[in-house]
Amino acid sequence: MILVPFILSVFLDLTLLFIFEISNLKTKRLLFFPLSFLHCIIVYLTYLTREKSPFNIFIKTFFRLFKFLFFFIFIHTVQEIILITYSDSLYTGLIILMILDLIRAFSYEIISRNFKSRISNEILEIEPFISNNSISNSSTSSQVSVDEFFSRGKPVSLDYDYLFDIWNDESLQINKSLAVYTQEDISLRTEAEEISKEARFFNKKSLISRKIPHKKQEKFQDLIDDKSNIDYKNDLIDIDKSNIDLIDNDKSNIDSNLISNLIDIDIDDIDDSSSDSSNFIQKKDQEANLWISINEEIRKAQPPQPKSGRITKKSLKYHFKDKSDLLYNILSFNRTEELNYLVFRDNIRQINNERENLFIVIECNRNLLSKVRHTLIFIELLVLYWFISNWLNIKPLLVELCLPIFILPAFSTLKEIIESFLFICYSHPYDPGDRIYLDNENYIVRDISLLTTTLIRWDGYKCYISNLRIKDKSITNIRRSQGQTWNLEFLIDSHTSDRKMEILQDILNRLVKEDKAYKSIQIHTGEIIDSAYIKLNILVKHKYNFQNGFLMWNNHTKFLRILSASLAIINVKYLPLNRDILHMHK
Repeated sequence: MILVPFILSVFLDLTLLFIFEISNLKTKRLLFFPLSFLHCIIVYLTYLTREKSPFNIFIKTFFRLFKFLFFFIFIHTVQEIILITYSDSLYTGLIILMILDLIRAFSYEIISRNFKSRISNEILEIEPFISNNSISNSSTSSQVSVDEFFSRGKPVSLDYDYLFDIWNDESLQINKSLAVYTQEDISLRTEAEEISKEARFFNKKSLISRKIPHKKQEKFQDLIDDKSNIDYKNDLIDIDKSNIDLIDNDKSNIDSNLISNLIDIDIDDIDDSSSDSSNFIQKKDQEANLWISINEEIRKAQPPQPKSGRITKKSLKYHFKDKSDLLYNILSFNRTEELNYLVFRDNIRQINNERENLFIVIECNRNLLSKVRHTLIFIELLVLYWFISNWLNIKPLLVELCLPIFILPAFSTLKEIIESFLFICYSHPYDPGDRIYLDNENYIVRDISLLTTTLIRWDGYKCYISNLRIKDKSITNIRRSQGQTWNLEFLIDSHTSDRKMEILQDILNRLVKEDKAYKSIQIHTGEIIDSAYIKLNILVKHKYNFQNGFLMWNNHTKFLRILSASLAIINVKYLPLNRDILHMHK
């Protein structure tokens, strides 16, 4: 859009400049004002091109040479129509100004890039789905930039009640049980019960293919292949893990005696060489059943849902087609919990908070960059004045009189401003919106100025701290940290068997496999206490850092619920470290 008028303006400017050079003095005076006005237009278009185009720092910096090029042309045209006594001095001063301006522009571009690159903009993934401050069914394909998001104004909160009513799958579940779900539904719905049922049927098919002698294998293979005897109410068929044909749900049923026939198989007919495979299958079934029990215990502890139904990828696919997977991951924060009403409500509230915080962060960054720009311009003008005054030997009397009265006493303030400026722009230990630990307190950086930083403490108190005080302290920046680890320690009975520890590790490995929030969970046995207790260390490595307190506490609470239910089911006695160990066996 800008390129066409820019090229036309440059072509017209060169044409007028050529005519200007070959014309007489009277014609030059007539062409001077149109030519100067055209110079201003080109400089403005150059500015727009530089600001709105994704150029790197060097190109953006040298774009400013166009401005000085036209300054030189302007001085040349003025010199053609009027007499300039000190034209060489004017050109020299312009060269000095150009060098200083390039240094200033390069410094500003580096600071601006550092500030903008650290803005946490993951929540912008939802913006293509938002139209007129409400989620639209037709999303744009392009990602919304930070500047586009800010230009829309302060975001309006999304209505989670309205969105849940139109997106939940309650209408899709009417007269539809788990028996008629397809393999696609299983991958969309992550409840352990569905996964384990699928695993159990896969194990039964493995028994048919691996353990049953050939003659009996044909008998039961025929039972499965018989299209008139398929009953989806008993088992699910995984079309990806066997060569068994998946039959249309409306036309077929499985023989209800299939499972009993499998159970009645003579164990003597099974090859002894396959005992390892049998143990493996038995272990998988045991893990699946244990996972069901753990999830049932967690479900019992959950509060009742104010609204029935849940949001799935399939229910979103009805509204958003091929964008449903992306939107579901955004709404669920890449977690595996089902999006029932309470979870969806909390997630939408968090999305509203994230969007509002992002707007505030962008606004604070822009204000800070504006102050940095003005400070750099002020420094540039001071250096330019120093060059010119020394070169021309200019010593204004007013400045000499004000120097001892005002400037010398202000040196301490200027020193503080310069130190704070260097701390914010070059040390740059935090950005607006970052979670930091300072003096063993948890803060969120709300605003940054040249002299002070505004922090919000974990309990809501707003704190103003001088940048000179902060720069001498140890600062822990959570948002810039990688995935963090949470260490839990408690005591267990020394009589706890190794098998129970293996089962506990298998459960936690299952959690890591199914939930993307956890990167790894490791169990370590530490020291022996009082000859009867073992200190157990569980290292939970989260995939993401703890910048988002909502996700941090939700993920940790979920882990503690699963851990507590697992210890209770496998009957492992444990005791917190802050409890008296003498009460353990009471």
